[in-house]
Amino acid sequence: MIAKFVRSIFGQHQEGSARSRWSENYLGPAIYGIDTMPFEIYVGKKVSEIKIELADTNHLHLADVLFNIHNKWASLKDYENLSFEQSSIVKNDKIFDVASLANGASAFFSTRMEENPHVIVRFPHDVELDALRIVNRRDGLWHRARNLGVSVCTNGRWLPVYDGSDSQSRLSWLKRAVEVLPDSDSPTEDVCNLLSELRACVCTGPLAVESCYGAIERFGAEYKFPSSSIESVDFFSSGLARSLSRVFSFFESRLSFIVARFSINMLVCHGYRRDAFRLYAIAARSLSESELKCIEEDVEVIGQQKYKHPLIPAAHTFARPLSSYPREILLDTIDAVVKCLDDPDRALLLCYGTLLGFYRDNDFIAHDDDIDLLCITSVGREGLYEVATQIVEILSGAGFRAQINFNNRREGLPFIQVFSQSHRVHLDIFLAFESGGELMLPMRNVNYSSVPAPVLQPAATKEFFGREYKVPADIEGFLVARYGVSWNVPDKHFRANEHGKR
Repeated sequence: MIAKFVRSIFGQHQEGSARSRWSENYLGPAIYGIDTMPFEIYVGKKVSEIKIELADTNHLHLADVLFNIHNKWASLKDYENLSFEQSSIVKNDKIFDVASLANGASAFFSTRMEENPHVIVRFPHDVELDALRIVNRRDGLWHRARNLGVSVCTNGRWLPVYDGSDSQSRLSWLKRAVEVLPDSDSPTEDVCNLLSELRACVCTGPLAVESCYGAIERFGAEYKFPSSSIESVDFFSSGLARSLSRVFSFFESRLSFIVARFSINMLVCHGYRRDAFRLYAIAARSLSESELKCIEEDVEVIGQQKYKHPLIPAAHTFARPLSSYPREILLDTIDAVVKCLDDPDRALLLCYGTLLGFYRDNDFIAHDDDIDLLCITSVGREGLYEVATQIVEILSGAGFRAQINFNNRREGLPFIQVFSQSHRVHLDIFLAFESGGELMLPMRNVNYSSVPAPVLQPAATKEFFGREYKVPADIEGFLVARYGVSWNVPDKHFRANEHGKR
């Protein structure tokens, strides 16, 4: 009966099988693609090589590996004269080679889909390796690494230090994560109780994992998070909260809301807003609207407490909303940029979220954090980069900081980001060009697609807030083309929905 219970919690590893069968109740450390929440493994050995592999048939793709040597962390990019062995390279493209990650040419390495993929990292000489950190690929498919295994070569012998396909190895990881938890300087009763229960659990045998689960579940239900108590902001800013998030991650598959809420609060309080948003965006695929609302309310309160303004989920981070700035300052920025770029060959229109907010809400959208303009050029696709360069030169000469960015890796078409000296809101200028009698411009997921020219041209003029702006010829036609027929219904999770994350 006990064996059956343990299998139901951890899944049964089948020796000789290409793929371990995980139960729906899988418990084990989450291996996030988040730089500030890496998967950490204690090693404590003198080693010459490290082998990272999957006891599975899948891709092995990671964004970083870090080594703790003499109490200093170094990443693949930092450590010189490493050599590598990789079981395969996806698409046989060297950009996915671990060496490309190490030299900064790639954001991750990846093997092909294969049985037991692996990578070996060889040091130029033996090193005293205290611990290892692994950052998963940042795409959110983090469950692929559940069967991750790490071995080290010491004195010519390979020794396993972690095996994600083995329940006892995962239990040992949890035990150590609890044992190294620091004490709190000023713990509340809830936190004290949680620490006591967790520490008691690791000393009471294999069934203790269920007690740990119960302790975290009770804490998540009873603890007053920032939206209920601003005092908890101090706790989430502590080193203890950061260490606890590792323990919580062990139960991510069964306590997804509690784990996400705790970790996002911790990350925002420590200043890692972009990483917190990455975790939020992944969690948004499975959490309910009410659960997301709890997290958003927490983050808003943290923003008020730590930064003196609210924070909202924006495009890529938790950011200060436009609605918290004096509107006139932002309108002055739009006017100044439009005036600088006044040219008969460049029609500059309000577009996307800025146009939607002005037209629908008579204000900036409450959950928006940047300003959008569309430049309708007189060139073709091949001339867009030259236009972007000219715009950057003009705006830089007028005292703005401007830079060229790209809509995505596949299309590689430029847009311009503009930064003012008077506030921290950036303005995006997207570029449209004519093709086959229609206008091509960034639409769904910032991919270029066509819009009938009469929807945009000739540009109309409309007054907002006592100022005149150029807008598409058919405003509602443009909004339907970009946001669908429900454009007039506010949707704070629009970006997540559009990217298929919800």
